[in-house]
Amino acid sequence: MPKSQRVVSIESRSATSRLPEWATGGAVHLEWMERRGVLKEVGKRLRIRREGGYVGLDVVIFLILFFGSRLSVGIKEFGGRTRQYQRQLAALGGRRRLPAPSSVSRVLGATEHRHAQQLAPWLLLDGCGAIEVLGHPSTKTLDARGEQWHVFDLDPTSTVLRHRALPEMDDLPEPRRRSEQAKPGYMGRKRGEVKLSRTTLQHAGSGLWMGLWMSPGNGEQREEFEAAVQTVRDICTRVDHPTERALVRIDGAGGNLPFITACQEAGVRYLTRWNHYGLLDQPEVREYLNSASWYEVPDSGSGPRRHTAELGWMTLPSNHKRRRADGRRYDSVVARMVVSRFAAESKRGAGIFIDGWMYELFVTDLSEEAWPAPELVTAYYGRCGQENRFSQEDHELGLDRIFSYHVPGQELANLVGLFVWNLRVCHGMALCDPPTEMPAPEPRRPILVEQRVELFVEAPTDGDEPSSDGVAAGAPPGGESRGTPPVAPSEAREQLLSALDVLDWPSLLGDKRGWSWDREGGGLLCPNKAALNLSSVKTFGLDNSRILRFVTPASVCPDCPLRGRCTTSRSTSPTFRKEFSMSVPTDTAKPIGALLVKSRADRMPGPVKSVPPSQRPAPRKMVASWKRPADQDEAGKLAVRSALLLPAALRKALAAACLDVDTHVTVTEPTPLPPPPVAVFAITASDRQHRRKTWTERHQWNELTEGTIVRVGFAGGGSLVRILRHSESTEITHAAA
Repeated sequence: MPKSQRVVSIESRSATSRLPEWATGGAVHLEWMERRGVLKEVGKRLRIRREGGYVGLDVVIFLILFFGSRLSVGIKEFGGRTRQYQRQLAALGGRRRLPAPSSVSRVLGATEHRHAQQLAPWLLLDGCGAIEVLGHPSTKTLDARGEQWHVFDLDPTSTVLRHRALPEMDDLPEPRRRSEQAKPGYMGRKRGEVKLSRTTLQHAGSGLWMGLWMSPGNGEQREEFEAAVQTVRDICTRVDHPTERALVRIDGAGGNLPFITACQEAGVRYLTRWNHYGLLDQPEVREYLNSASWYEVPDSGSGPRRHTAELGWMTLPSNHKRRRADGRRYDSVVARMVVSRFAAESKRGAGIFIDGWMYELFVTDLSEEAWPAPELVTAYYGRCGQENRFSQEDHELGLDRIFSYHVPGQELANLVGLFVWNLRVCHGMALCDPPTEMPAPEPRRPILVEQRVELFVEAPTDGDEPSSDGVAAGAPPGGESRGTPPVAPSEAREQLLSALDVLDWPSLLGDKRGWSWDREGGGLLCPNKAALNLSSVKTFGLDNSRILRFVTPASVCPDCPLRGRCTTSRSTSPTFRKEFSMSVPTDTAKPIGALLVKSRADRMPGPVKSVPPSQRPAPRKMVASWKRPADQDEAGKLAVRSALLLPAALRKALAAACLDVDTHVTVTEPTPLPPPPVAVFAITASDRQHRRKTWTERHQWNELTEGTIVRVGFAGGGSLVRILRHSESTEITHAAA
């Protein structure tokens, strides 16, 4: 392997060797990596198979300079700006020349998915010195018992692409989109036809990125979640931290058995939002919430004032549609549930809207003693910090752009960008050298909510009454029961139709031409004379007004000749059903809602009989098996304290240290040898057979010539000595500029 000499000093140099200001950040990163042997290790680990030319290391060096420049330009524009300095910039990484933007594109296009996946764990953890940062006490969260936790944020995001119409003419070639690898999927609030999914794992306390997974369409979330949880487990092993005090936070995308099971099997704690709100429809749960102790959720005061209550531990049922990779079903799991609410005029964000309040459910396996309900909800919304970091990474690194329409190439480019982010945090930590002694945690002061909110509880209809533990007890002797006497299903149906019949339909329908109420048909008739049945009664607004929701039967709308008159939906699904909603006063809607519930017993064949709730058939929605929680003693605990470190301050410290630094690089090569003669003989068997070049031969193609001397100077960068001094082979001199 050719040998070159490298001399680095913190002193002034000639103007001819000076690099532009935007190159200082990348030069510091590359010099640090060269001294730590990181570049050499990247060259060994990243082996992208190509016929010849630049290797993976060359592209990594180019991208480090690109992300380190903080320029708001694309790859092509950046390549043009480096053309004048490419010899000096390449020498920082021990290479002869930088690849052109077209060469970068070709290398990214040859990347395979395994390249980024195999490189990421080492690059994001060992390649930037993250282990030292994770060991600092300021990166850890303290629970209510004063124990230290490593908290991780797992978040799947989407890059959505729009497909504009492509012209097709006889004299034009067949159109082909560059984004052909992207696939359709759930777009959320973004507009587009195809998407790329990106799942990232970030350490919340330090802001360091720990994992990255990209795939087309909706991605392979089950496999990505399992890989992320395993990454958390591996990190805990590396930093000698117990896995039972590692917490993974994720939004509703993780509110399912695959994610929860992956965490439990790995011994890692989890906190996520539960998306199945059928639990709040159970009368015994509503009765408990009406009498439960609600506490204020500690927050910044910038959003809605949330209240929270403990729902206790319950069994989350298995879903037959969810399968493991080997085809086995997921088992039901026991988890802890916490409910929160805040006042709202209408549905707002995630959750369910009930009587002027937004309710959310959170599921976890954290203990009540270490993580009380108010602090648990606060910890979940600590995820908002990661949303801010997504914005920061877009602003500082430009990771919201497309680097390659080849998904593995896009993944590799994003990986290098996250690596540069980690370098900035780690280098900022070395510059600031914060103390290791942390302030003592404060005592916990929970605030009990005095406001009472009454949820509507339907009276039992089968002679049962809820018991104190949430399981219905049998009817009292003598056939007497508390609440409303039971009503036969047919009678309830007649009462429901009578209640609907007395509504002021001309006023409710207004200018809806062709719509009418049909008492005999038992529904609302559309212009095509199809009956819409009453489906549900929902709450709307702070005034607790109700909405009656009518829905057509299945398979009626797709072939309707008058469909264009009543809906603007373009859905071609055979299961599309027209919905019609109208607002009615609360006093009118409440009895209608109660009769609707009773009338649904008509669907059950055979005689109606009293069935204990524990023996009733499972509902269609995924509803947890609930039991009233025991009272919790909230006294004598410490306040949960989030990590104290400010990663943004560390990155700013590095940027400030590089601000007034002049970077100088001179490259002195030995006298060039005359070009070799044209090879007209096949001396070796490999030449005769045109064998593939070895990885060493491919890497040597762009190495510095043996005997080359590279001199690097950072004028005015005295504070950078703290970063660059970590070297056993080379001394760094510090002279006044």
